Amino acid sequence: MGSLIEDSFNIAWGFLARSGELREAEASTNFLVRFIEDQIRSGERRPMMIGNRAIAAYRARAFPTATVLEGRVVWIA
Repeated sequence: MGSLIEDSFNIAWGFLARSGELREAEASTNFLVRFIEDQIRSGERRPMMIGNRAIAAYRARAFPTATVLEGRVVWIA
């Protein structure tokens, strides 16, 4: 079994790679590692939870968000 950072990273990276959501490798790696380190510093120790949170944070950063305006979904970049 690897380190907490390595296990959490592999969960997030593997999912994002398989789903085709990864963008620039170096920037993605840096973002995920920084996010994972922040989660560990905040006290989280479950690799699956950290990996899932990293995926959600990556998606929030990489993709536009949607909002509802007059009953319609409007994408905001």
